[in-house]
Amino acid sequence: MAMGARGASASSEAADVVVLVDRLDRVAERWRSPGEPAAIAMQSMITGMALSGATMIAAALGYVTPIAGALIQRRSTSP
Repeated sequence: MAMGARGASASSEAADVVVLVDRLDRVAERWRSPGEPAAIAMQSMITGMALSGATMIAAALGYVTPIAGALIQRRSTSP
């Protein structure tokens, strides 16, 4: 871990984490809540799968054309 905005560039490039502010309390605060990013990722995955499933059901019932389904799928997987 490299710390400080005025640190050497070599240490910043070699470090896995670079803290730009000289305050360790922010690092400790981030370590206290490691589940938050995982919860957000899980929520995004569940929402994406639910929307994909709903679109597949709508396509099976004839409400979504194959072209529209392909465009929806392409849009949901692009960054």
